[in-house]
Amino acid sequence: MTNRIGVLAGLVAVTFVVLLIVGPAAAEPDGDPNIQDAWVGKAKSKIYDTSTNGGREKEKAVIEAAIFQVGSELTVTISTPDDAGSPPFVVTGYIGNRRLFLSGEMEPGAPIVMVGKVSGSGNKIKGEGFSRTADGSEISEFKFKLKRD
Repeated sequence: MTNRIGVLAGLVAVTFVVLLIVGPAAAEPDGDPNIQDAWVGKAKSKIYDTSTNGGREKEKAVIEAAIFQVGSELTVTISTPDDAGSPPFVVTGYIGNRRLFLSGEMEPGAPIVMVGKVSGSGNKIKGEGFSRTADGSEISEFKFKLKRD
């Protein structure tokens, strides 16, 4: 009997040491809150010219976002209704604990990354991101605010 207790105590000690070294398994995003809906808002961006001109421009835009959510996974279609020349684009990502992460392409070869936080009421999203043109001639950093439509 004492041998079994010693083995059990040894297993518990080894398990504890492994958990200390490895740590707990990463949890999946919880999908909270559900933000599937139509959203409207504004974006402000700083656009940096990476060519020899090296200039910087500031722009503001009205944006619309259609968010589709399954669990913690998001698919978002973003459009700028005031700019008829800009087609909508899709970003995908995750939401958990009121934080969201999205990435995609504004057009082929033009990456975009967005992070944000959903308000306590679940009716507002505030965030920021970065994008680059397909040819790399411009890099943008932007901030956005959305509210349920």
